Amino acid sequence: MAVNQFDAIKHRYPRIPCYMIMDKTYLEGAPLISSGGSGYAINKEGYVWSKDNKKEIESGVIIEAPTIEELAKKLEIPNPATLVDTVNRWNDDLKTKGIDTEYGRTPTADPNQKAVFVGRDVKAWSAPIEEGPFYAVKLVPVMYHTMGGPRRSVKAECLNPYGEKIPRLYVAGELGSTWGLTYQGACANADAMIFGRIAGKEAAALTPWS
Repeated sequence: MAVNQFDAIKHRYPRIPCYMIMDKTYLEGAPLISSGGSGYAINKEGYVWSKDNKKEIESGVIIEAPTIEELAKKLEIPNPATLVDTVNRWNDDLKTKGIDTEYGRTPTADPNQKAVFVGRDVKAWSAPIEEGPFYAVKLVPVMYHTMGGPRRSVKAECLNPYGEKIPRLYVAGELGSTWGLTYQGACANADAMIFGRIAGKEAAALTPWS
């Protein structure tokens, strides 16, 4: 991904955070985050996103400005003209070329694409950004799931690089998952329950240390 660019001299990711830019038309369409979304604020804190996005605008989660240039200043972009040019190029691509020339995205979704949530699949990916006021939301990549880890046997024994069991060491859950490096939605709970039980049973059967 473009945001993964790392500056080895300054030891930072200069493209993080990035921002989602939108106009009045987009924001008035629906809540920016649906009630079916995920994340810490929703799942742990019980946050309910407003239907008209006004609460989030007032709190500053959604940043508002009358023009793209003013929006760039609020985002502390060193040269506001850069964002203005980006938005103009985006609008021109959609209107005259029918495709995003920078990343190859098309204005409409691929009808053959698998829906992430049945009944809530995206009908259109892109639209011009023209009608003010304009808005931005800070986007920061997060780690939400890990896969891989040490290999394990059918008895949940942790294995060394040669496939030999390491005495008295067991793994369970997503650690050394049966799915390898591939994320399988809704399968992690089964992984945790099954191998947690196996690991517990095998460990409990060991002769205690004296």
